[in-house]
Amino acid sequence: KGDQIAWFSDAGGEYQLIIADQYGEKIKTIALENPTFYFEPQWSPDGTHIAFTDTHYNIWITNVKSGTTIKADTDTYAHPNRTMNPVWSPDSKWIAYSKQQKSHFKAVHVFHIDSKEIIQITDPLADSITPVWDESGDYIYTLSSTNYGLDSGWLDMSSYDPKTTRSLYAIVLKKNGKAPNLPQSDEESIADLKADEKEKKKEREKKGFDATEEEKKKVNVVIDAQGIYDRIIPMKLPETNYVGLEKGPA
Repeated sequence: KGDQIAWFSDAGGEYQLIIADQYGEKIKTIALENPTFYFEPQWSPDGTHIAFTDTHYNIWITNVKSGTTIKADTDTYAHPNRTMNPVWSPDSKWIAYSKQQKSHFKAVHVFHIDSKEIIQITDPLADSITPVWDESGDYIYTLSSTNYGLDSGWLDMSSYDPKTTRSLYAIVLKKNGKAPNLPQSDEESIADLKADEKEKKKEREKKGFDATEEEKKKVNVVIDAQGIYDRIIPMKLPETNYVGLEKGPA
């Protein structure tokens, strides 16, 4: 929501989660079990939860109101590149993150904060990193590599020369969802435009004549695990050595 700030502090002797308003006042301290070093607290869009990782490659989620903290998942191996960084869904019900498999290839997983369900949503034969949610909640974008094999052994010299390349993919989350890159018609009649504007005007009048901004459509993220590997869609972006995706401005 933008009205609070969260950080970790060891001012009391052990690291704790600190929450305050934007003026540094109304401070709330949340004690964490078996305290260690923590990284990058991430607020859920609705401001009710904070997700973060620790030095032992765990993902934790804290309920801001109750102060309760749960462990969402743990990475399979230690790795100098920490790729298991949680990102929130638009409806604040899921986190997505890249987790190492037994093969050392990384796959994108999602975790539901209420049901505690974990779903792997990318093919295990590709190395997938830095998931980013579409604002509609219908897709997750990721960078994936199919030539990562020789680069997976980061501690030995076999990984020095090979160059890993990645491509951009979109994962369609619903079983009846449509690919984001389907061709669209640009044909629209004047009558269609007028009818659309008339309908929008009626909606504004229902809300009051001073309602100049339309209310944002409520997002409800649905993820159908069955057949999800068949709904991984390649996007039009040249293959190269991308290092990560970042969420753009809303």
